[in-house]
Amino acid sequence: MLVPTLVPNASANEDANTGGNAESNRIHPVTDIIKEPYKRKGSQMVFLERKKLKAQFPNTSENTNVLEFLGFRSDEIKHLFLYGIDIYFCPEGVFTQYGLCKGCQKMFELCVCWPRQKVSYRSIAWEALAVERMLRNDEEYKEYLENIEPYHGDPVGYLKFFSVKKREIYSQIQRNYAWYLAITRRRETISVLDSTRGKQGSRVFRMSGRQIEELYFEAWSNLRESKTGVLQYFLNWDEKKCQEEWEAKDATVVVEALEKLGVFQRLRSMTSAGLQGPQYVKLQFGRHHQRLRSRYELSLGMHLRDQTALGGTPSKLPHWTPFLSMLIGLFYNKIFRQRLEYLLEQISEVWLLPHWLDLANVEVLAADNTRVPLYMLMVAVHKELGSDDVPDGKIDILLCRDSSREVGE
Repeated sequence: MLVPTLVPNASANEDANTGGNAESNRIHPVTDIIKEPYKRKGSQMVFLERKKLKAQFPNTSENTNVLEFLGFRSDEIKHLFLYGIDIYFCPEGVFTQYGLCKGCQKMFELCVCWPRQKVSYRSIAWEALAVERMLRNDEEYKEYLENIEPYHGDPVGYLKFFSVKKREIYSQIQRNYAWYLAITRRRETISVLDSTRGKQGSRVFRMSGRQIEELYFEAWSNLRESKTGVLQYFLNWDEKKCQEEWEAKDATVVVEALEKLGVFQRLRSMTSAGLQGPQYVKLQFGRHHQRLRSRYELSLGMHLRDQTALGGTPSKLPHWTPFLSMLIGLFYNKIFRQRLEYLLEQISEVWLLPHWLDLANVEVLAADNTRVPLYMLMVAVHKELGSDDVPDGKIDILLCRDSSREVGE
């Protein structure tokens, strides 16, 4: 709170301007004396609040995250870590007020941040919000955002609210993501032959690994030849062209082209991307997923060497940006997701994009026990679902398809 300075003397000009009554422009000393205890009391309250928060979140001087706070081990955090989750993950108006402390979103004189605090309370709060998203489908998360409206401008208050359910949240994640950690951390093998619904409902689940690879290569060859926009195609089978997505080496140029085509706007209006900030999906094309990008580019080099060693012409695989566009499109394609999760019985829902990206890169055993990346199986299922060549006895989940094949709520 700003305390006006005491003016001991008034100038002659002041006397003239106030009809000779300079006292009307002055602050009385007695008033200042009364206000001083309130100022000290406010400072003491801020200090006590800082101490409480530091006790609750003791490692903010280090690179801590909300999963550490919940009690997860480092090997679990490695696979549950919230890559690409930042302030843009939050919907507009949630922890995004301007003119306040960036670390705690309080007025500067009431700031509860500590000196040399590397991890802000606001960043822990948006990670906590992402954790809550992990546990809710689209409709449940939308309702949750409405329920926490009193905290939209108060990340510190939200963290206190979140902390009350700390044990419960930890248990829910362990329960809901046990299958995910088994696949990504312990590398338990997914076999398509273990999925009864998959074998009965999709020809893809009866294909060899080589056949799945060929379908994948063919899909990319067709997209490249027609210059089809990758993200839009995997989102809802739309075959509009986007030449920049194929020719630009700079991801920034690709993002600008998609913006001009209205792809991000449609994505937000048609899918759960509307539950994040307007910049969230665009910024995934930045440096958020470097670890995954390195792995993918290494696999491209290995593929090229293998094909050359066999004396064949290497199949042209997409570079990182269209590959990421594919996975983002598939993630927000609600119809495809429901279909895949129905057919492949060893997986369940994941509600965060970084977890989807990690999951897509695990290996699965095809019908002939050869290994292929899960993303190749995904593309084969997407291709089958986008055609009229679906096996007899259509599964009920296909009823969610409408005539325009758009992804909707």
